Amino acid sequence: MTTSAKTVRFDDDSIWVGLSDGRVIGAPLAWFPRLLRADRAAREAFVVTAFGIHWEGLDEDISVAVLLAGRGDMGGWGRWREGEGCLIFTVGSGAEFYDAGTS
Repeated sequence: MTTSAKTVRFDDDSIWVGLSDGRVIGAPLAWFPRLLRADRAAREAFVVTAFGIHWEGLDEDISVAVLLAGRGDMGGWGRWREGEGCLIFTVGSGAEFYDAGTS
């Protein structure tokens, strides 16, 4: 079973993500500079995908795996591929594709 994001909320300093297994995980907004600098409306304009959370207007993606590992912004760990419904993850010199519609 893959753990996925189900809910997302913010307070003044943190992002809080409710997971499919019942856990709630928090991370400081300072780990994600685009979210830290964004206004409330931009932060709230997200889409929950099978792999994490996507903000089209901020060009930001946060995976559940990154949150569970306790890591912040990895400098663009993945990018949403517009119109194709998947994330692209660059690994070493190649790329792996993950369909955001599957678990």
